[in-house]
Amino acid sequence: MDGTARSPERRPIEALTGLRFFAALLVVVSHFPQIIPIDRCQVPLVRQGAAGVTIFFVLSGFVLTYNYADAFRASTAGTLAFMRSRIARIWPINIVSLAIMTLILLWWANASSAATWVVNLLMLQALVPTKPMLLSWNPPAWSISCELIFYCSFPFFCGVFGRIRPATRLLQLGVALFAIEVLLFCVMAVAVDQLLHQSGKSAQEISWTIDRIKSFPALRIWEFFLGCLTGLVFLHARAGNDGWWRVLDRRHARDAMLAASALGLLALLVLPLAVDLPERGILAHLTTVGRYVVYTPLAVLIVTAVAWGPTTINPLLEQRWVLRLGEASYSFYMLQWSALLIATVIAGGTPGGFTPGWWLSAATILVLAFVSLASARWIESPTRRFLRGAPRTRPAASLG
Repeated sequence: MDGTARSPERRPIEALTGLRFFAALLVVVSHFPQIIPIDRCQVPLVRQGAAGVTIFFVLSGFVLTYNYADAFRASTAGTLAFMRSRIARIWPINIVSLAIMTLILLWWANASSAATWVVNLLMLQALVPTKPMLLSWNPPAWSISCELIFYCSFPFFCGVFGRIRPATRLLQLGVALFAIEVLLFCVMAVAVDQLLHQSGKSAQEISWTIDRIKSFPALRIWEFFLGCLTGLVFLHARAGNDGWWRVLDRRHARDAMLAASALGLLALLVLPLAVDLPERGILAHLTTVGRYVVYTPLAVLIVTAVAWGPTTINPLLEQRWVLRLGEASYSFYMLQWSALLIATVIAGGTPGGFTPGWWLSAATILVLAFVSLASARWIESPTRRFLRGAPRTRPAASLG
């Protein structure tokens, strides 16, 4: 199957496919903040799109581990076949979305250099997190560029950590991975602030630079690794191994995890409304960094609870229409910027000057959902099967 062995007994975790749609919706809505006609709420909403990306990264690591960990525990011999499978999954829609964006930007006479276009085509833009590289063509694709780097590391992660058995060592490893993420984000914020401040850059320029550098794979791969580790814990539990994770067999524990995550996300949404956070200086940059590192444990809690067993929200995530949207969530995510610019044209705006009303935002998102369903059926699935050269099979969970 795709040249890489999967465990035949793996059953689909359908709730994770539904979760993908809501993660993508969170990102998309953050780019259409006018859908909430309360000006004070729009800026905090824009900031919460990052939570959807973190859920994607954690979910990606979990699902890959669930499907492929057994294949890479003993050997990395199937790495090339695995990479072919993953590229077949993400590249076709990257090409389609980039082509649409290219036509729009050429029509607008707002296209960037050919070199940045080639880098975006090859999905390597996150390795050079500059403004022209990340924002000139299809900005949301930076996360897919990160995913490509994560995929390259995945077989080796499983080979090194997939055989860990003591429950306490898995927990210690998770704490260590998160600590590394926090440390790197803080060091990055302090270093960038000091270097750019000394070079005479304004506070706004420093803030924009930090916002772009957060897209660098070395800073975000820890979210993916924590998803992988969560997948390993899940497999240990499904194999009947005892450990601290047994508390998750209780439904009320899983619901409590979801409630804690919801309260955490709500607090991050409400905090800027209730507290005057600094907008300039190193404290402001550390506050921004803190938001990203807090998203990671919240995403781990959500993915773990939903995957582990029935919860209060699983019936919603497993609804037929939610699953279809979840399967189309990659197109939904990748085509959102094209939809945003097309709506700009309809509104008579210019690049960077889009201020639609709530009705146009809602209509655009609705149309984008239908277009994504068509894209998933008529573009993603056929091209993926062609590039993989494999028969049609149902994955254990939809993964972009």
